[in-house]
Amino acid sequence: MSSPTTLKAGILIVSTTAAAGTSEDLTTPLLRQAFVTANDSNPTSQWDVAAAEIVKDDLGDIQLAICKWTNASVENRMNLVVTSGGTGFSQSDVTPEVNTPLRMLGTGEEADGSVEFGGWDRRYRNFCINRRRV
Repeated sequence: MSSPTTLKAGILIVSTTAAAGTSEDLTTPLLRQAFVTANDSNPTSQWDVAAAEIVKDDLGDIQLAICKWTNASVENRMNLVVTSGGTGFSQSDVTPEVNTPLRMLGTGEEADGSVEFGGWDRRYRNFCINRRRV
């Protein structure tokens, strides 16, 4: 049996309050566990959560973190960056607006969808970008 392919993942939590230390990030442990579960169920490829970071809800900070991980040298580059809003919605959220400039830097296929949350007149966008060939 050949050795499994190891892929690197980065977890980016976008939360102004968690970045400031005034709220607890409960999402990173859940995402780490999701990768453990994925590894247990697929012996041919294994995920290594190589980095986890919390940034405030700021367009530049979010894009910088994603680009840092996806533009790194081959041995340090993330194969996957998972982002989460972390602690909830606020009027200062810019996370949905981050995707447009990153899409322009992307290559290959994109997947896009949106879900409307009751009572909110803004849309939250899920997206997937292949920035570099994995």
